[in-house]
Amino acid sequence: MKALLSLLFFLSPGFALPKPGEQPEDSITNTDQAKHTIYASHYSGRVYALQFDSSSGQLSEAQNLKTCGKKPSWLTIDHESNTLYCLDEAEGNEPSHVFAYSIKSDGTLEETARVDTLSGAVHAAIYGEKKKFIAIASSRAAAVQTFALPLKESSKPLHTIDYSSTEYSKPYGVYVDPNRQSSVFVLDKGAAYFYVYAVDDDEGHLAGCQIRDAYNDYGYKYPIGIRRAAFTKAGNDRSRLHLIDDIQNSVLHYDVSYTNNTLQQRDQNSTGKPEGCPYVTIADVQWVNYTPENIFIPDTTYLAEIKAINDRDVYATYCGDRFFESDDSVMEICETMSGEFSCGYKYEEEYLKNDGILIAFARKLSPSYGQCPRSFDPSPDGSFLAFANRISSTVAIVQRDAESHGVLGGLVAEIHIGTEGAPRQRNGLSSVVWGRAVGA
Repeated sequence: MKALLSLLFFLSPGFALPKPGEQPEDSITNTDQAKHTIYASHYSGRVYALQFDSSSGQLSEAQNLKTCGKKPSWLTIDHESNTLYCLDEAEGNEPSHVFAYSIKSDGTLEETARVDTLSGAVHAAIYGEKKKFIAIASSRAAAVQTFALPLKESSKPLHTIDYSSTEYSKPYGVYVDPNRQSSVFVLDKGAAYFYVYAVDDDEGHLAGCQIRDAYNDYGYKYPIGIRRAAFTKAGNDRSRLHLIDDIQNSVLHYDVSYTNNTLQQRDQNSTGKPEGCPYVTIADVQWVNYTPENIFIPDTTYLAEIKAINDRDVYATYCGDRFFESDDSVMEICETMSGEFSCGYKYEEEYLKNDGILIAFARKLSPSYGQCPRSFDPSPDGSFLAFANRISSTVAIVQRDAESHGVLGGLVAEIHIGTEGAPRQRNGLSSVVWGRAVGA
C-alpha cells in the first residue's frame, strides 16, 4: 500500500517533489501592509529589529541591541501590549533572565525590565484572558516559572513548578492552546512527558490536570525527545496537538477535548482547583509521509520546530539534513478528512476515501534557505514565513500561498546577522518573531 501511495503521489499534478539542490521559483505578491518589523535574537547577546518591505523585497537592519544577557535563546511577542520578551538562557548554573521591551511606532525596541528566572530558560508562552501572565520553561533547573504581566524590575515569580524529582527531566517548551486559552501544556524533553494544566485566569496559577507519557503512549523502543508543539482546531471544543520528537525525528498527534472535565488533579506541585481541565488522548490519525526517506545524516539531523497556521497547515523544520545542497528543509503537513479535497492530494484522498478517516499528509519538502532553521514565524496575514537559520545565521523570508493549501514558494528576502553557528552548539541565530506593520 505504501508503494502504491508513493506512486500516486508522484503522478499527482502540481505537487512534484523538488530534487535535492533544486529551489522553487522566486515570486513576490503585493500585500496591503508593505513594511513590517521582524525581531531576531542571536546567541552572542544581541537582539535585532529588521525592517521588511514586501513591495520591494528589501530586508534591512533597523536596530542592533547588545542586550538579553549572555545567551539570548527565545523571543516571545505580545501584540496586544506591543511588548517583546527575550529569554537569556545564561551559562552553567548561572540564573537566567527575562527581558521586556516596549515596541515603538517605528518598530524599534526600548528595554523596560530585566527579571531573574531559573537557570536554562529556553522557551516561554503568554497566557490568560482577563489578566496576562508569562510561563517560562527552564531546562537546566527542571522547572517552569510564571510571572504576572507587565513585567517590572521588581517582579517576582508568581508560581514555580518543580520537575526535578522526575528522572532526566528537562522542560523544553510551554504552550497555550490557541483555540482555548484556558489550558497550558509543558513539554519535558528529557523525560518524554508532557503536562497539562488548567489556568486560574484571576491569579495565573496552573492547576495540574494530566500527565502524558509520550514514550509509552506510542510504544517506542528507543528514547525520544518531545521538543516543540503546535495546535490545530479539530471542531467545537476540540483541538489537535502535534508534537515533534528530535531524537527519532517523528511527529506525534493527540486529541484535546474540553467536553470531559472529570479528570482529577495529579500534579502535587501545582496549586488551585483543576476546573476546566481538557481531556487528552492519542489521536486517531493516519500519517501519510510523502517526503523522502533516508535523507538524514546520523547524529546531526533533527526536527527543530513545528507551527500551525489557519488550523490546518502545519510546518516542521529539519536541522542538518542539507537536502537542498547547503540548505536544510521544511516539511509541509496538511490535515484533512479522507474524501475532502483540502490538501491538494486528489488522487491519494480518493484512494483513502473510507468514511472520513483523519489524515495528516506530509506532502513535500521546501528549503529554509539556510542551515538549521531553529525558529520560524508567519507574517500576520500568513503570506510569508520568516526563518531563523541558526548555523548560517540568516533570516530568510519565504512566500506562502494562503489560497493554495499553504504551499511555500521561493525566497523573497534574506539577511546575514552576526557570526555563524556550529552544529549542536548554542551559537548563531536563536529565534525570530514577526512584529506589526511599521506605524501600526
